[in-house]
Parts: sequence; C-alpha cells; structure tokens
Amino acid sequence: IGFLISEEQKMPMIKDIQTFLATGQSGILGQRIEITGLREDGPFPLEINMAETRMETEVLFTLAVQDIMLRKQSEAERLKISKLESVSLIGSGIAHDYNNIMTSVLGYISFAQMDVEQGSAVYDRLSEAEQAARGARQLTSQLLSYSKNNTSGVQSIDISTLAEDAAAFVLHKTQTTYSTEGSNDLWK
Repeated sequence: IGFLISEEQKMPMIKDIQTFLATGQSGILGQRIEITGLREDGPFPLEINMAETRMETEVLFTLAVQDIMLRKQSEAERLKISKLESVSLIGSGIAHDYNNIMTSVLGYISFAQMDVEQGSAVYDRLSEAEQAARGARQLTSQLLSYSKNNTSGVQSIDISTLAEDAAAFVLHKTQTTYSTEGSNDLWK
C-alpha cells in the first residue's frame, strides 16, 4: 500500500499498528477509513479497512483497499441534483409570488385606465404597461411549467422580439436609441 498513499497518510497507520501491538488498542482496525490515493494520473479517493488475525504467536494484518472514485462521483451527483431541486423549489415559490404581484399590477392598471380618457397619452402609457405586465406573467408561467418539468406549457419565444419589446418599453420617451441584432440559425 505504500505506493498508493503518501508518507503523511501512511505514518498514522504504522503508528496505530505499533500501538496495537504494544497495547492491544487500535483506532483504525475494523474501521473504514477514507484517504487519498496516489497514481500517475493524479490523486483519487480510497477506502481502506484493516483487520488483524492472530496465528499462534504471530499477528497478521490484512488490508482491503478499494477505489471509491465512482461512489464519490455518484454522491456528488446526487448532492448536485438535490441542490438543483432545492433551487427549483425556491424559484417556483418566487415565480408564484411574482405572478401574484403582476396580477395586482394588472388590476391597478385596469383601474387607472377607467379614470383616464381612452386615446390619451396616459391611457396609451397604461396600455403599454399592461402589455409589459402580461408579457412578464406569460414568462413567469413558462418558468413555472419548466420548474415542474411540465413542458406542455412551455412555448418557444423569439428572443429578438422580447429584447425589442423590453428596450422599447424601458427607453420610451427618452433620447436614447437602441438596436438589436440576432442570428436566425443560433440553435442549428
């Protein structure tokens, strides 16, 4: 095993064996211990299990060594999936809250439109705000469908149109100009 592990990791094992031989007490015998193994392509996780066997006046030590790289990768993948599920759950809650807020915004816009003359500049501005709020609700609905792995409610959207609409809304009545460019074959 000396070639599989560093001197730094080997020394505590040797000392434990010496302590066991002198006192009968051991901290590692019968225990599964994870250490870092060494090989040409770099370090890798190992699990060792050391046992002792007495034969008349001799004590024999056996050492089972197992490469646990695949197990560690699997554990890391499960942890990653768990974290993603948690983020999805949090995102879903935020999207629901956002959707509720947008419903209120749409309601207030409708009330405000009742108080102004149709065709006026204020009415037109409220109509643009209503359109933007409906777009935000639609996007939220798609995010909720996606977070639930329900692709039936997910629709393809033209990102160029979305960017144009967002820029037009934000920059309305400013002196700022904008332009957008896109590639139709981006996903081909």
